[in-house]
Amino acid sequence: MHSPVINPWESKCIADMSSRGGTPQLALPVWIDTYEYAERARHLGIGLIGNVGVAPGVESTQLGSKLLQVINDETIKKKAAEVGLACKRRGEGREIAAAEIVQWAQNKRSLSVGEL
Repeated sequence: MHSPVINPWESKCIADMSSRGGTPQLALPVWIDTYEYAERARHLGIGLIGNVGVAPGVESTQLGSKLLQVINDETIKKKAAEVGLACKRRGEGREIAAAEIVQWAQNKRSLSVGEL
């Protein structure tokens, strides 16, 4: 089991920390799109949002409380590990995309917009 990671929850953080490692997350969103990703972490049960109501800032008491919760919550740890394993079984997005492109090229098919 990995130690929790505190991050801004940009899309790259999702792939790097949660998907590959099965790491519990403490999201600190700062940009518009990172709020959506942070909410996904909470919704998926793989982490919490550490700056609710004060983002893009951080309030130390809230951050500390959420960090302890992520560290000690067995449900979050278990769910993060499950999501990490599922992502590892399927493979990384860039690998899946490359394999699809090779398959399309070998079949000499034209791509339609709906297939992209």
